[in-house]
Amino acid sequence: MTKPTAAKRNPIRAIRRHCLNCSGGSPIAVEECPSATCALWAFRMGENPYRAPATQKQKAQALKNLSAARAVRHEE
Repeated sequence: MTKPTAAKRNPIRAIRRHCLNCSGGSPIAVEECPSATCALWAFRMGENPYRAPATQKQKAQALKNLSAARAVRHEE
């Protein structure tokens, strides 16, 4: 069994792909979408509008975790 790619596992990206499909593949049409009653409308731009931005501390920790993961990967 193959692992799903990050794009397939990410629900926000899946919503963005759905919105692009619904609007005929046009990013401009997604941006100007008139269907404000759609449950996915707030997420159509590929971002979660309800999620708070990461703090500097969180960004630093994420960078540290990424560096550690890359180091492990290069050891293999």
